[in-house]
Amino acid sequence: AEPGARVFIERADDDARVEATADDAGAFSVTLTLSPGLNRFRVYFDAGDGERRSWVGTSIEQERRGSDVLPTGALVDVAFVP
Repeated sequence: AEPGARVFIERADDDARVEATADDAGAFSVTLTLSPGLNRFRVYFDAGDGERRSWVGTSIEQERRGSDVLPTGALVDVAFVP
C-alpha cells in the first residue's frame, strides 16, 4: 500500500472488516480471527482518492453483469488447521 493509506481487510463470507494504516514503507499489520478451514479475505485501500480493491492475492473474484463475467479483484485465502 502507499505510505499513509488506509487498508481494509474484509472477510468474504460475512463482510466483517478490520482497518490499518500503512507506515512510511507501505507496510501494515492487522489481527484477524481465523476459523478452522479456509478463510477468504478481500483487501481494499484508500490513499485519499477513494477506496480501491487490491489485485494481489491467491485467486480472482468475478461478478456477472448481464451476459458478461468481469473480474472485481483479488481474494486472499488463508487455511487454518487447528
